[in-house]
Amino acid sequence: MLYFSRNKNLMTCEESQNLLNAHLDGELSVDDRARLDAHLAECSDCRAAYDALLVQNGKLLSAFAPRRRAAQDVANRVISQLPHRSPRRIPWWPMLLSAAAGFAVAFGLFHGQTSPPVAIAPTTHPASQPAPIAQLALTTGAVEFRCPGDAQWSAMATGGSVASGTSVRTGPNVRCEFHTPDGSEIRLNADTQLEMKSPRRFELAQGQVWSTVAHAPQPFEAKTTMALFTAMGTQFDLSAKPEAAVLTVVEGSVRVDGNGSQKTVESGQRLTVTDGHLGEKTTVHDLALATRWVNEILVMKGRDNPELAKRIDDLFAQIGQQKMGFLFEEEIRALGDHCVIPLTKYIESDRSQHQPAQRATAARIVCDVAPQWAIPNLIELLQDRDGEVRYYAATALRRLTGQGLGRSPEQWRNDNLFTCRQAATQWGGWWKENRERYPGMPPADLPKPKETPVAKDRTEMKKG
Repeated sequence: MLYFSRNKNLMTCEESQNLLNAHLDGELSVDDRARLDAHLAECSDCRAAYDALLVQNGKLLSAFAPRRRAAQDVANRVISQLPHRSPRRIPWWPMLLSAAAGFAVAFGLFHGQTSPPVAIAPTTHPASQPAPIAQLALTTGAVEFRCPGDAQWSAMATGGSVASGTSVRTGPNVRCEFHTPDGSEIRLNADTQLEMKSPRRFELAQGQVWSTVAHAPQPFEAKTTMALFTAMGTQFDLSAKPEAAVLTVVEGSVRVDGNGSQKTVESGQRLTVTDGHLGEKTTVHDLALATRWVNEILVMKGRDNPELAKRIDDLFAQIGQQKMGFLFEEEIRALGDHCVIPLTKYIESDRSQHQPAQRATAARIVCDVAPQWAIPNLIELLQDRDGEVRYYAATALRRLTGQGLGRSPEQWRNDNLFTCRQAATQWGGWWKENRERYPGMPPADLPKPKETPVAKDRTEMKKG
């Protein structure tokens, strides 16, 4: 909607759209920023567009943060070993920093990650030492720990283990992930402190954590000063501040016990606890946006990580949804094959399940503009529950391959889903045999890279 007024302080939607990127980059004047913020508070359409930009900006920042730090570390190590040079010599610092940064970014773009995290080997502990309840698997910076009874904090190396009663904390801009023996994962955001009580219980003093809870008979418990949170086979995000604790459930459910009351929070819901009082449950419309801080950790796990792949697919689906919602069909077609992946992921995602007209339009555009590299995506769409989507996918496959494999696009539209899914396996077999005929396609069954040997010696936690 547009806002028209004689008041020069008010802003139109067109002006707002032109300033969104500058607002994200911190390049607006004080006056323009105030006018834009006022407009966003009133205009839901512009706010939605701004939120979409925030998603993309957050993903990019998270994806490249480890590589920027890696580049800085490389430069620092090289420069520390250079002999002293006269001030009139060539300035090595900018040159090396630029080279290191360029190498880190290029390697990340072509290989998917900087260096893969090393698997953690089990450690044998003497009988006098307590058994470990968690190990530090990944970190973006310095993580500190404090044993029970100690006053001092010490640095923890990746692979270091902690025993019951150990406190751990992260500093500014540092995120990390711990693994427990039962397969659960506990991620800490920046400026977070918690105490590890057992493999399935921790107490959060401050900050924000993400927990992926492995299925087990024993409940998984997280405690704050506000409430007790109990989960079974669940993914949840929990933040603790002096004034409130906020729970966001990504998968499964979490039981919350406050001052004499109890509530169960389901997937896609959020609950705020204030002074032990359980608030009302609210719906979280974009879980990926609400928990985007974990992206930096997921990127460190590599491109094959299922959780990262799921988030990337959802990001593409969001982009596709935005294109279908904000652009005319002619404008989307003008993007050419750049729109194929976002639209395909949008069709496959839950975001489109209640929008049959937009799904059909997206499938029609993909049918007309998809290049040969999209053949695997089109084969996947042959199993879609919507006959219109299957029709356009089959039409595109006929255009790109000259093949119908004995079925017309109309049959894909009219036959039941069970029959179509069986027929789609024939296309899968055809593609496996013929993929190398198409340019830009990698050969099937590429050999997997050899695993890096696991180091046998690990830094152990000092005794309490």
